[in-house]
Amino acid sequence: MRKLVFSVVVLLGLAAIPQSIVSQQANANTNFKSIDINVSGKSSTGTTRVLLPTLTSPLPVVVLSHSRIDFGDATVDLMPMAEKLARDGYAVLVLDRTMIWPLKDAETNRDGYELLENTEKWALEHIKFDPRRFAYVGPNFDTGKEPYPMQSLPRDRRRVERAIRFHLGEPANSENTEMLRTTTGQHKLVQFIVRNFKPKV
Repeated sequence: MRKLVFSVVVLLGLAAIPQSIVSQQANANTNFKSIDINVSGKSSTGTTRVLLPTLTSPLPVVVLSHSRIDFGDATVDLMPMAEKLARDGYAVLVLDRTMIWPLKDAETNRDGYELLENTEKWALEHIKFDPRRFAYVGPNFDTGKEPYPMQSLPRDRRRVERAIRFHLGEPANSENTEMLRTTTGQHKLVQFIVRNFKPKV
């Protein structure tokens, strides 16, 4: 049986980085609204889609580093998985980027670090979230030269108390990425997050 490889970390605080909202859309057939925001870094810009449930209680947050995975023989859209989480009561932020798998070299998929960092900062500033239910799904940025985004935030206000990291695009735990080829594998990831951060509805 394959095991999901993840880590739990105790985290820190907030740095407000204003980003512009590009568009907002509410679908009468769902219980969440969709917001597109521009995010930028020193050398790049991008778009993050925010799926925000219409709940008043503090929300668990899930940040996805990529919206799709290019496996070479097929490209898999991760937005249906993100929308499933949003329907279940999770605030989901998804960077509009394509993950390449298998990796071409050590730098593959690591160019969006600043966009990811600012996406997480936007979530902390604009979403009423549960400080013990914050999840990141994407590459491991603990490379020595650049810290994992949440760990780089200033300690001025301790708002995120606990988070899990589910790493994708990493040869050391390739099964995490490979399982997302199928809807069954994506469902397993959703269920893993649900078990760890069950929303209070």
